[in-house]
Amino acid sequence: MKRFLPVFALLAALILLSAAVVQADEITDQLERGIKLYKEGKYGESLNEIDFASAQIRQKKADTFAKAFPDPPAGWTADKADTQAIAKALFGGGITASRGYKQDKNRVKMELITDSPLLQSMAMVINNPMLMQSGQGTKPIRVGDERGMLQVHNNRAELQLIVDGKVLVKVEANAGDKSEEVAKEFAGRLDMKKLKELAR
Repeated sequence: MKRFLPVFALLAALILLSAAVVQADEITDQLERGIKLYKEGKYGESLNEIDFASAQIRQKKADTFAKAFPDPPAGWTADKADTQAIAKALFGGGITASRGYKQDKNRVKMELITDSPLLQSMAMVINNPMLMQSGQGTKPIRVGDERGMLQVHNNRAELQLIVDGKVLVKVEANAGDKSEEVAKEFAGRLDMKKLKELAR
């Protein structure tokens, strides 16, 4: 039986690879159909094909961001990451990924947002200490090389920072009087290098 295990593992890997190739081929086929329809002068149909392919690409990008979340610290558990890709026609669009963490009554929600107009407005606040400090309980913070802001109110903490000018990171912590400490800890567990690579 043991000698068959490597064969089963190889078959499983081939199946997964085939599924990825099929998805990639579907997107390529849709783009090629869009180009063909464009050359035929069928502009409306061409746009529909290209828009559908774009939506699939955005969702694929959103799914890759789910890999950026850190593993839960000792004593914590983590939910499965959720992802969402919104077309630019709706509120400017955007790609989001979120994941929840639990420890007894303590809760943390991490969210990653990219390709969204929200980044510009948040960057204006984070890069302007005067604007930042105008909010009650809000103060500047740095996580690694990235600048951000931290707001603490009623034993809840919300930490936000912009990574490489492309990704908005939000950490919401509800952990009593340790909320600020917990928010900083989770933000510090993010693999910033990997996050920058995914945002390209």
